[in-house]
Amino acid sequence: MKRIISMFFVSCMLLSACSQQQHADANDTQMLQLQMLLTQSASFAVLPGDTARKSALDLARRGMSGPEMNAMHHGGGSQMPMMKTTHDLGDAVFEVLEAASQAGNKDKALQNQVLIAAQAALMRLNGKLLENDVGLFMQKQGQGMIDVSFHADADSPYDKAAIHLLELLNKTATHQATHANQH
Repeated sequence: MKRIISMFFVSCMLLSACSQQQHADANDTQMLQLQMLLTQSASFAVLPGDTARKSALDLARRGMSGPEMNAMHHGGGSQMPMMKTTHDLGDAVFEVLEAASQAGNKDKALQNQVLIAAQAALMRLNGKLLENDVGLFMQKQGQGMIDVSFHADADSPYDKAAIHLLELLNKTATHQATHANQH
């Protein structure tokens, strides 16, 4: 009888551990998806025109204060390691959007670099979510597109905000826990 009770207790503990890991994996997946939304928002934020900026703002708002983010904050996910990275990225997008509304001419080379960094970040994020050989290939290709050699005078608030966003995009999905290899 002791053996049966012991086995039952061990089984319950193992099931609990599996459930916690599944919950953590679901939160990681959701966080990666929110980062994808914010990364797409970043690419729209540097494009000219009101339509692009409105789309960027809509995507950033959904990523930062939509039901997924709210659920994670209310469910204890605010302590997740990727939460700070996600919030930093979202804040940088809002900063670029604010500066873009007041800026005149924008450095085209800087805009192009942000667009390339956003595409590379999307490749890395998608690669983590795919969890297969294609995903690994995408992560490697996205990693190879990181270019930290861009230097600008950053005289205007827009240039400063765009350079900060560029730095964050170059870090997105590079040092975060690998989604597929944690279990």
